[in-house]
Amino acid sequence: MKARLLDRFTNRIRLEGTLTTVTGLHIGAGESGRMLASDSPVVRSASGRPYIPGSSLKGVLRSAFESMLREAKGDQRPAPGDGSQLWTCDPVSKGGAPCVDHEDVKRMTEELEDQCREKLERERQKAAQETGERPAPVTRREIRVDPRELGQSVWDESCSVCRLFGSSAMGSRVRFPDLPLIGPTPFSELRNGVGIDREKELAAAQVLYDFEALPPDTRFGLTVLIDNHEPAEVGTLLYLFGQMNFGHVALGGKTSRGLGYVRVNWERIVTTDLLADNPFAEMLAEEDRLAGRDDPQPAAKAPDSRSLPQQGDQELWGLLADEVEALDVIDKDSLRLRCMDAGLKMADLNERLELGFEGKRVRKAWEAVLKKFAESGLLTGSKGAYRLVRTQCDQDEAREAQRIPELTAVEREYIEAAAVWWQGGQ
Repeated sequence: MKARLLDRFTNRIRLEGTLTTVTGLHIGAGESGRMLASDSPVVRSASGRPYIPGSSLKGVLRSAFESMLREAKGDQRPAPGDGSQLWTCDPVSKGGAPCVDHEDVKRMTEELEDQCREKLERERQKAAQETGERPAPVTRREIRVDPRELGQSVWDESCSVCRLFGSSAMGSRVRFPDLPLIGPTPFSELRNGVGIDREKELAAAQVLYDFEALPPDTRFGLTVLIDNHEPAEVGTLLYLFGQMNFGHVALGGKTSRGLGYVRVNWERIVTTDLLADNPFAEMLAEEDRLAGRDDPQPAAKAPDSRSLPQQGDQELWGLLADEVEALDVIDKDSLRLRCMDAGLKMADLNERLELGFEGKRVRKAWEAVLKKFAESGLLTGSKGAYRLVRTQCDQDEAREAQRIPELTAVEREYIEAAAVWWQGGQ
């Protein structure tokens, strides 16, 4: 199997999208050392904005890939020369070892040096036979090892995971830049923890701590680059990201406490290929594979089916219903502030909604709007204690539909190529 090394550029694929937290996320930056700070804050940039290190994401996906291969294919090394078989090394467990370490690279280098020495000696012996002179000995300086031959030797003995994600002997062909935060900096959560004495099955003495976590619905920009790739490798990565969407792979720390579940949504899949016929005039050809997909046209907006008061401007009632549904606490003060931000004034509400207030009594417009929504059935409760009338089933269905996005045809194409690869086909 020919090695796909990085000394030559063949192709590249760039996956771009967003990663959104479904639960809290904790990727620790170590102990803060400050008296009033959290014992374990999240990692932040120099400007103070949280981010996700690319190494954290890469480590999680590599571990998941190793786990899948170890269960499906075993951890036995394939027969020498069988470079197409899927397998993974086990450098972490007791008795395990990496597929290629520094001693292996040293051995390969010595073997190639011996082959070079033997080749030079044969050439000099042949030349000496023609001239009748004694052949000159081969010196150390004359022995040259072709780096690509050494790379091919390392590739042949490397496992499937190290070929893609890299090892101490081989560079990674997949890159994960740090994931920057999208939007304003969120208010982080401060959670408490306590150490457990396993023998007594009680809380350990003086082991109370806290840690910082980013809240759900925090969005990060995600970019993945794969050089000299095969479609099956891209499909494997997309499948692993899909497992994140289903909650089977968690990110960061404190995952046993329910943290680290995320959702990935791809926005661009750009392929770049080298044009060998005209590398100077048009060296790179890029194609966004998601740009030309046949997405269904958005349906026309249906009439508002919510329970709205049947008086005055119905369009304004719909806008007010949107503002009410966006409130965490539904009361007149929260509604007034939100409507003021949207440019809606008391006088406008009184006139357009036909509330009938005059003079100073117009101040009661905000409470009157909530009462009208309660009478129509959008809200339930009374003054200062309103809440939306919405079934828990509808909330769960909406949350599940948002958490697990549908696979695009392009993603499915790559994943099907991965399935053929895993079954041993070409």
